[in-house]
Amino acid sequence: MYSLPVLQRDDIVFRVKNCDLPRDENSDSVCPELFCKKALLESGEVPWSASINVVGERKLSQTDKHIIGGIIKFKTKDNPENVMHFQCWMNRYEVEKYEILKGRE
Repeated sequence: MYSLPVLQRDDIVFRVKNCDLPRDENSDSVCPELFCKKALLESGEVPWSASINVVGERKLSQTDKHIIGGIIKFKTKDNPENVMHFQCWMNRYEVEKYEILKGRE
C-alpha cells in the first residue's frame, strides 16, 4: 500500500512527501507537479496562500524532460483577483527552471 504524494509546509519549509521509491503509477503524473509547486512557493514570488493549478504539460522529445504550465491565483489587500501564469521546465521530478508571468487571466 502506497501513501498519496503530497506537498506539506513545515513552518517555512515545503516538503514533497511520498514521491520516493517505491512509487505507484499515479506518482509519475502527480510528483512532478508537486515539485514544480514547491519551487514556485519557495521562490518568494508566490504567496503561500495562493491556489496553483496545473493546466497543461508537454513532453520534450524522447527524454524525461517536460514543461508544466498553469495558473496561480491569490488575493491581496489591494487586489482580490491576482492572476499569474507559470511554466516549470522539468527533468523527471527535478525543476531545472521556472518562469512566472504576471498578468490577467
